[in-house]
Amino acid sequence: SAFRPYVLYQKLHGNWETIKRGRNINSFVSEISKRVEIVNRAKEIKTAYITHHGALSKSVRKIKDIVSNTNIVETNPSLVTHYLLGNNYVDFAFL
Repeated sequence: SAFRPYVLYQKLHGNWETIKRGRNINSFVSEISKRVEIVNRAKEIKTAYITHHGALSKSVRKIKDIVSNTNIVETNPSLVTHYLLGNNYVDFAFL
């Protein structure tokens, strides 16, 4: 049987859009981290809210390191997530 690829989605303007397809979770974490880093450079983030579940929970440290100079609040998992990867997700919001 063939391996089913993971699909990374991002919610933009109320719609889910495909960002990337692949078979390696680490590449998805790198993609998410890269996007968070771009936002962090463009805007002074005062508070970062992070929700995570599943395999991505182990890799959320990379995202926390990017915004380490801000107030980081871990929230309870929710059904609405900005980045969805199979049954694993990380939700990142900021003020």
